[in-house]
Amino acid sequence: MSAFTNASFGIDHPLLTVADLDIAAKRLAALGFVVTPLGRHPWGTHNRLALFAGGLLELMTIGDSAAVDDGTVDHFLFGRPVRAALAESEGIAMVALHSTDLERDIAAAHVPMTGIIDFRRPLTLPDGSHDEAIVKLAMLSDAAHPRLSHFLCQQMKRGLVEVPEWRRHPNGAERLFGLTYLDNDAGDAAIRCAALWGKPDDQRRYASAGGHVHVITADEAAAQFPGLSLSPSQRKRRPAAIAVTVLVGDLALARHHILAAVPGTHDLGHRLLVPADYLADTIFEFVAP
Repeated sequence: MSAFTNASFGIDHPLLTVADLDIAAKRLAALGFVVTPLGRHPWGTHNRLALFAGGLLELMTIGDSAAVDDGTVDHFLFGRPVRAALAESEGIAMVALHSTDLERDIAAAHVPMTGIIDFRRPLTLPDGSHDEAIVKLAMLSDAAHPRLSHFLCQQMKRGLVEVPEWRRHPNGAERLFGLTYLDNDAGDAAIRCAALWGKPDDQRRYASAGGHVHVITADEAAAQFPGLSLSPSQRKRRPAAIAVTVLVGDLALARHHILAAVPGTHDLGHRLLVPADYLADTIFEFVAP
């Protein structure tokens, strides 16, 4: 199991909105991930997670429509942007950034903070015992381009997202390794990423403590993801994150699970690419050290 440790402003988790959470969770499990039980938020969203060292994948849907408009937490209705994103299409609605000291990181942020949320969420652990996650969020919303929104996320009970049984994935997944954003003609994704992580390398890769963040144009997508085509909804919702990269310990082991689940996976030898039409209108890329 990876000993990787995340740090401030590192990618913590992409929030993938899905229309049917049960189907999405089954598809994620079929790729060889352990998926946590159903979680419920006070603002009407439901989730299922795949946990890693220093981060996670979060599948989210609207589970309680009434609470989306009534479930105010600290004067913020978190369910509304999720509902708005899902009304447009499935996909990555926003991205959480790692924090172990929310106040310190708010002060260091180079993008505006738009609200602070403290919330609790009950959960059941693998041994059947019950606990409560306590989480603090600082919203870094982008009103002009909602899918470029981020939020700082501090887990006050970090052990609850580091449960060993939930991190032993049959496909050998160890951690999130990166995200890819599809930019618009104005370059707004690149501007946003530069504000968060500074100057990129010559491939427009930004270094976050939780993995690289790659910004590409529509014209570059074919070279970045050989054999795959952008979906109409991916083109329409840009600028937005369109792909997740997962680091696995053994690509052969991952290949065994992934090719069985998705025959349309593109096997490039050193990378596996799962098409976006499989899950959450998001490309899943698997790489090994």
